[in-house]
Amino acid sequence: MKTKELNCAWCGKVFFILVKEYHRQIRKGREVFFCGLSCAASFRNETVGAKILPVNKECPVCHRVFQSDTSSKAATFCSRSCASKGSVTEYRRQKAREMGLQNQGILTIDMTAASLRTREAWKYAALEEYLTNIGEPFQFEYPIDDAIFDLALTRRKMLVEFDSDYHESPSQQERDLEKDETARTNGWTLERVRVARNMPIHPSVIRDVLAP
Repeated sequence: MKTKELNCAWCGKVFFILVKEYHRQIRKGREVFFCGLSCAASFRNETVGAKILPVNKECPVCHRVFQSDTSSKAATFCSRSCASKGSVTEYRRQKAREMGLQNQGILTIDMTAASLRTREAWKYAALEEYLTNIGEPFQFEYPIDDAIFDLALTRRKMLVEFDSDYHESPSQQERDLEKDETARTNGWTLERVRVARNMPIHPSVIRDVLAP
């Protein structure tokens, strides 16, 4: 990959940046570049007056520790890949589950469910391994009528919905009630399990559900 040689705007040290990233930052209006977060924080402290310090953070998606800072625009995720996974809001996931692109006549509910299984695989990886190892038949993103449920335990005819704090909103609770009714009218039982938002789901959260 092509790189560009730059001088740090704070300490003057020579460093290199990918040409593609350099032009992306220029298009965003960036005028100065730094060799590291420490120099960037020092520059902001000097010019803005706010105390910004370099800190280590834990990525909320993959849990890798990475270097960031205390500014309001500091990175929350360790990479673009994790940012993409973590920035998808619960509302957007819910709308994709319920409608996808059906309103445009492009996707069927089954196609939308298949797409969601791929997109959400990172979240279900540990749970998938656990269910496979204990021999429990299952399917993630299970479509019934016009709704898609997080997990179907097919032998038990049981659906499991993983609810984060987003489900406390009145509008979401109304949608959840509609999904509850869809499950009942189709002969399925439904369990709701509380989980953290935008985090991988640990198998421990459904062990009580699976208990005889």
